[in-house]
Amino acid sequence: MNDSPATPKRGPTGGLSIDEAARRLELDGPNVTPTLPPRTLAQVLTDQASSFIVWLLLGAGLLSFILGETGQGVAILAALVLNGAVGA
Repeated sequence: MNDSPATPKRGPTGGLSIDEAARRLELDGPNVTPTLPPRTLAQVLTDQASSFIVWLLLGAGLLSFILGETGQGVAILAALVLNGAVGA
């Protein structure tokens, strides 16, 4: 067996030996991925509101109301509200 530093020390089952595993635990810490805190509702809505398509649809909805197309305006704004609710 090759004992160079690049070759890990293996136990009889092919995994790391107990000594090597303990050394790596001491050196690198436990093998876990960091967890991120959950995003708040305000962060989710802010991220969605910063989207170009959301602003485009908001403008189209407001323009629909200005031009008297109330049904289309309501439908567009309802789609935006639904998008916000689903994204949250």
